[in-house]
Amino acid sequence: MSDNPYTSLPSDAFWRTAVAELEPLQIDLRWRPKSRIDRSTGIITVGSCFAQHIGKALKDNGFGWIDSEPAPAALPATDHAQHNYGVFSFRTGNVYTAALLCQWGSWAVDPDKQSSECWNDDGRCFDPFRPSLNVEGFASPDEMLAARGVTLRAIVDSVRAADLFVFTLGLTEAWRNTDGRVYPMCPGTVRGTFSPEAHRFHNYDESEVRRDLAATFDALLALNPRLRFLITVSPVPLTATASGQHVLAATTYSKSVLRSAAGQLAQSRADTDYFPSYELIASSPFKAMFYEPNLRSVSPAGVAFVMRQFFGAVDDDARVAASTFASGCAVQPRASTTAAVVVAKDLCDEIILETWSHRTFDEPASLPNVLLLGDSHVGKLAAALDTQGVQYAGGAVMDSSDWFEARFDLRSDRFVFDASVPEAQARWNEVCTGYLAKLDLAAARTTFCITNVGSNTITPSVSGLMAEYLKAIYGNVVNRIDVNVVWAYVQRFRVKQLMLVRKLVDLGLQVVWVTDPPLQTKNSGLHRLIDDVLEELFAQTGCHVMNARKWLAETGESPSTFQRPEMDIGIDPNFADHHHGSDEYYRRLGEEIFRRYAIEPRSFRR
Repeated sequence: MSDNPYTSLPSDAFWRTAVAELEPLQIDLRWRPKSRIDRSTGIITVGSCFAQHIGKALKDNGFGWIDSEPAPAALPATDHAQHNYGVFSFRTGNVYTAALLCQWGSWAVDPDKQSSECWNDDGRCFDPFRPSLNVEGFASPDEMLAARGVTLRAIVDSVRAADLFVFTLGLTEAWRNTDGRVYPMCPGTVRGTFSPEAHRFHNYDESEVRRDLAATFDALLALNPRLRFLITVSPVPLTATASGQHVLAATTYSKSVLRSAAGQLAQSRADTDYFPSYELIASSPFKAMFYEPNLRSVSPAGVAFVMRQFFGAVDDDARVAASTFASGCAVQPRASTTAAVVVAKDLCDEIILETWSHRTFDEPASLPNVLLLGDSHVGKLAAALDTQGVQYAGGAVMDSSDWFEARFDLRSDRFVFDASVPEAQARWNEVCTGYLAKLDLAAARTTFCITNVGSNTITPSVSGLMAEYLKAIYGNVVNRIDVNVVWAYVQRFRVKQLMLVRKLVDLGLQVVWVTDPPLQTKNSGLHRLIDDVLEELFAQTGCHVMNARKWLAETGESPSTFQRPEMDIGIDPNFADHHHGSDEYYRRLGEEIFRRYAIEPRSFRR
């Protein structure tokens, strides 16, 4: 085959190597900004609702996010967002279209151009161009215009002080009045009254979006010639469409136009860049995994994934932190983990048999408010509670390898889940018929479920599995690892477990999810990173998360203090039990969980 322009291209230029052969969270779009962005960069954010996530992430990570219209000192912090303080760099409210951004820019440069239109409602005045800004409204049109004047001056002040202007495009659909003024939303939806004679629907095309963006940028450059621009496209679909199309087709049109306009502008202007937040959330390889159940709202995990790629590309400190993670998580593959896995499984089975006891609860008033669900670690916790006389239901239902392999079915309505292991299903049936069926779960979420379902970071050997996982992806280069690889690995093997925990939360239980004991002597950096990723993922189900590694770090005690004695070899004389903590560990763990989440057992066995 002769040479051609494709023979020398890097792997990320080909779909197979850059997408198809990777787990979703391994996909790195390798965005690099045209000019340096770091924590000294003054950054303005404005745009659609997704821009709010970007602004918050910049603030939380110590970047120079500009707030040119801060909240009054007398306004309680809990009311800031309601009045649009601290949401964007100035109080425009959501700016969904390039046309509305252009309008705000034009008014800021020349306030005499602004509209004096006012909407009246029950004797109060509301600003048609930010109708959600002030829930109480204004006393008069003059007061409304004075408040808007503060924002227009804030726009000018922030632009003059900024280095980077970040705008997130949201929509192409808009409503305008007969003189061409653009509204942020249709009159009559939040405030005002819709008039077919006065209000017109318009769906902007690609040339109009480019025109409005270019006009805005040029106007702002007149205030600050050093200003640079970064455009993103919101991955949030349309709530509704007035185009006459199906809302899915209308969303596709809108996002396609916005993406095309942003790309064209970034290619044609040296001062303008594009960051692919839309692609990182909405593209087919991600299979809608970053959307909430409504398939519109972007989940915290999605926002975190986008911002990790942003920070990893723009900031030296972020790159250093990422490389530090990688160096601390080098994989040390073992020659064979099969024997250890088999012995560990048998050991867990033995612990389950030792600690499980059939419990019946006859009177609702005597029902414990603590349910245990998990593997042998939860069984050890149950044994510790037994020694303290603490009443509970459940215990070690299934061993860790079966939980790890997701040997259960979530379709069951009656039993929450159906285990594929007959013995485990029999144990869970006891819990459901003897305890859950009698429990009033509607009573203010007063029952706690302590679980480690989905932790499984010790058995089977995570080091060995991670080595196999990386080898399958990267061939013989098995020590190439960063946080995105860990996210991909964890999510690949924890989807059903996450769904199960969410189902327990939705059932009405106060779920406390616990990581496994941090007792690993090898690959400790890898295990630490996995625990942190698991903590973030399970927190998104709505449960409490008890990261045992962080808890022990807070106490100042070394995890080695809670190793089981070497002579405690379990069922195999050649195998020391380094999977489970000592009895003291589980006793202390139980006490900390009860203290941290204010759990007061309803009854103690005397």
